[in-house]
Amino acid sequence: MMRLFSMLRLVFSVCLVVFLGNYGRAQPKDSRKLHELLARWRAKQLTDTDYLRGVDSVAPLLEKADSLPEWLSTYRQLAFCDSARGRSRAQYYTYLAINAYNLNQFGRAIYYSEKNNEERTKLGMFEKGGFSHGDLFALTVFANNHDYRRVFARYAVLRPALSELPSAIPRGNASPEQVFVAMSILQSVNFSACRSGDELRAREIIGLVDSVMEQVAGFPAKYKDYLLLYDYILHDDQYELYRLHGQWEAARNSLLAAIRDVNTSGFRPNLQPSYREAVYSEAMDLYFNLKKRDSANYYLSQLRAGDGKVRYSSLDPTVVPDARSRLLADEGRYAEAYSELRKLYGLRDSAYYTVSADKDNNLYALAEAENARFELVRLDERKRAADRSALLLFFLTALLVVGGVAAFFVVRSMQQRRLLDLRLQLARNFHDQIGPMLLYG
Repeated sequence: MMRLFSMLRLVFSVCLVVFLGNYGRAQPKDSRKLHELLARWRAKQLTDTDYLRGVDSVAPLLEKADSLPEWLSTYRQLAFCDSARGRSRAQYYTYLAINAYNLNQFGRAIYYSEKNNEERTKLGMFEKGGFSHGDLFALTVFANNHDYRRVFARYAVLRPALSELPSAIPRGNASPEQVFVAMSILQSVNFSACRSGDELRAREIIGLVDSVMEQVAGFPAKYKDYLLLYDYILHDDQYELYRLHGQWEAARNSLLAAIRDVNTSGFRPNLQPSYREAVYSEAMDLYFNLKKRDSANYYLSQLRAGDGKVRYSSLDPTVVPDARSRLLADEGRYAEAYSELRKLYGLRDSAYYTVSADKDNNLYALAEAENARFELVRLDERKRAADRSALLLFFLTALLVVGGVAAFFVVRSMQQRRLLDLRLQLARNFHDQIGPMLLYG
């Protein structure tokens, strides 16, 4: 299951390239940084741009904080008041999506991921009309929560476009990232099919992935930066199918191939910790099933090492207690195993409650309504701003008209005065010149 949790993060941290640093719990000092940034901005010590950048450096550290949406209210206002700040709007939706997911508000998380996808498509970061990162996020959430019916329902909508992918590659109509998003979508569908026992659908997915890989191989220069990612997805898909059939040796070989892909020097360094988390957690589970305790314990220790080479995301807090309980029970340390098991059940009960509450409250609709209210407020503000501008324009126009009329009368008065002066001068000249002529003529 950890592979799916890692994929949720990869949808944002890899495809969106927005999150920085560690994924730990919110620290008080980090929340204080946000308040300090806000205070400096209000004191005009920071420009709007500097404030937005400062928040971008802190917000990823607060992704588990209940109050994060409230803390981002000023960030939101600045991001949406300027049409040129599309990237900040996308960042805002990203923060809310990850925050909602961490709080088990999955409907809200899916909604904000879709809004994020819209903003990044407008920016040209995502291809218009291509496979949506929002779909990938939603499918991963559904698969992670064993809602396979919804996975297959969304896949049915995407299936025609996905089926066209192999033929789109030689025509040059599939970018490397679009292939990656499509294969990641297929990965979530394949996981759901294998875990639900739908062998027919799983084989369909594997066949489609094989066709994509065959076409990609014909254009190595174009797809070279993504080849190891594609290989990892292919080997992981094969692992799931072998696991479904109980072909444990073949499953182990496929999983080891996926691990080699991740650990290859050409693999993107910024992605390795997340992918290692995914494959190591799968390896730990596989070796449990194979009764190879030492190997299982090795991968568990890698997950818990905290050395930066593997990023234990804590998106699924049940993984470590579950693994430790199984190991302790296998060693005969039943009291300690029971303690870990109680911890595990407590976490799962909490997760079940929050997931149920999310469904009952329909948080997707709530998030949509909340965003709609915000949009209405923004439109109202724009309307008031437009009214103020229209009123100012009216006064300026009226002032120009009055000024023009006044100028007209002033100029006319000056012209009349000049005409009168000219007449008087003519009369004076006439008197001065004609008078002597009559007197002495």
